[in-house]
Amino acid sequence: MNHFAKVCRSKNTRGAAINIALEEAPPEKSEQGSDMDDDETVIHVVHSLFAATPTSHRQAQLPKCQILMGHHEVVAVVDTGASINLLAAEEHCQMSPTPALTKTNVKVYAYGQSTPLSLRGMFQTTITHGQHSISAKVYMTEGGTGMLLGCQVAEELQIVTFALSIHQESVMELVARYDGIFNSIGCLRGREIQLHIDHTIQPIALRHRRVAFHLRPQVEKELDNLEKAGIIEKVSGPTPWVSPIVVARKPKQPGEVRICVDMRLPDAAIKRERHLTPTIDDILGELSDSRWFSKLDLRSGYHQLVLAPESRYITTFSTHVGLRRYKRLSFGVSSAAEVFQNGIQELLVGLPGTINVSDDILVHASTIAEHNARLQKVLQRIQDSGLTLHRQKCEFLKDRIQFFGYTFSESGVAPDPAKVNDIKEVPPPTTVTEVRSFLGMVNYCGRFIKDLSNLTQPLRNLLKASESWQWGSTEQTAFDKIKEALSSDTVLKYFDLRRNAKVAVDAGPKGLGAVLLQEQGEGMWAPVAYASRSLTDTEQRYSQIEKEAIAVHWGCKHYHIYVYGRPFVNIARDLKTRLTICRDIPEVPQRWRLKKQKKLKNMLDM
Repeated sequence: MNHFAKVCRSKNTRGAAINIALEEAPPEKSEQGSDMDDDETVIHVVHSLFAATPTSHRQAQLPKCQILMGHHEVVAVVDTGASINLLAAEEHCQMSPTPALTKTNVKVYAYGQSTPLSLRGMFQTTITHGQHSISAKVYMTEGGTGMLLGCQVAEELQIVTFALSIHQESVMELVARYDGIFNSIGCLRGREIQLHIDHTIQPIALRHRRVAFHLRPQVEKELDNLEKAGIIEKVSGPTPWVSPIVVARKPKQPGEVRICVDMRLPDAAIKRERHLTPTIDDILGELSDSRWFSKLDLRSGYHQLVLAPESRYITTFSTHVGLRRYKRLSFGVSSAAEVFQNGIQELLVGLPGTINVSDDILVHASTIAEHNARLQKVLQRIQDSGLTLHRQKCEFLKDRIQFFGYTFSESGVAPDPAKVNDIKEVPPPTTVTEVRSFLGMVNYCGRFIKDLSNLTQPLRNLLKASESWQWGSTEQTAFDKIKEALSSDTVLKYFDLRRNAKVAVDAGPKGLGAVLLQEQGEGMWAPVAYASRSLTDTEQRYSQIEKEAIAVHWGCKHYHIYVYGRPFVNIARDLKTRLTICRDIPEVPQRWRLKKQKKLKNMLDM
């Protein structure tokens, strides 16, 4: 919303410094190659020789290397904690020819400093080290000496890649010791899944759906494979429940098919088990110190859990070669997702730094040594349990990883680039259904988009029953702005229980906005999540004071999981409205303020 700019040192997440040791790994790439100079950008440079209060011990430890900048030789300090390249003015003057400077709006902050470094400008140049050359931006500073080489350029010039390969070899040696868990489909030992069946529902044997002749050989082959793997078995005798199958070709594996059982009617008789799946908020709360990640994928996840013999009859299905039923948990069972999630979650109890969402397991840690120790414990637990992993889908020792539809790194969380690309490639909607589908995709990434409710207002109007379909310039502009606002470069910080928190809220004519921020340094706040919602027709007729009160009430409720129980939480709002509310409080806002007193202990100016 409009008032957020004054607290928005949050932009530092886009170019946030990584601050890791050279002997570990090159971190997430900064925006070195992007056009940062059109917008004011906040960038942290950690413990560099350009800091206002440099740490001499730190500088002494930083490695140096000789590079060519154009035709000029420079001894540069390599700092993987720096997100950009900096050059002192005196060094710039010695270059021949002297590169012309371009004005820049970029603001560079030394770690822990609230005053930006003084920049004269920037220039594009070719930087060479050994056999490697790249074109990069270099920012010239008034103070400091020499040159500082940022993490991305150091990585692209392969200055900091050697040590990482050693660590990767080490973790792969660890994985190789558990080679047996990457074989065929496993089976969870010591646990059988009992389906809770409602016997008051009349069983139904549905009519068989005939399989096309040219697909029958592939179906028979797949049935044989499933039977040999112990996943299905032949059926004889009375069969009260029988379901048909649906056969689909595997698009990436020509000649193979996927067999799906239509379990819609049997599912009505299977009682659900209510187990919780972690949300993105649950995951983010555990990653505040994590820098290294591995992702494990359970092979054919559901099929690794054994069905109790007395529960198998309800999974019976018909094929052209006879009746079969499942011996393992199948994808068509309505309660399968929750049962499976709970089973794997119980398996991982007692293992720190592990999170599972369905058949994906995330291992995370703050150091490589800690990561490897945790990974070994997880692999050992998996081996002891009888489960197996899909080797091609696993990733080990990454400083940036895709999980649960998001990208996690030391810098924070960002939307999955694949999802961002999918949204940006969506053509303009032609029906209300397509608008609803597009908004659903966007809302999944809503925590990364500031002021989303106002951006989507023209499109949401099309969903109203009273509105006739009309796609004009207003709707097209809103559609394009939403795509522009969503970027895989947007990085939000992890929520850290140890840091001060602040909820900034604002109310517009048709929507509310809120942002959860946490203090990153003295006077520096970074966003953890954005949120927004539209106002109802009734709420839009409220006075501005009442809208602001709604914003406070809704913002605190939305971020309840983060702010409730904290000893001190700030709420940032418009000063004029705050004074008005405190002096003359209408009945409804007064009630909301009293409710929020147990959560928020202080109110700050925007």
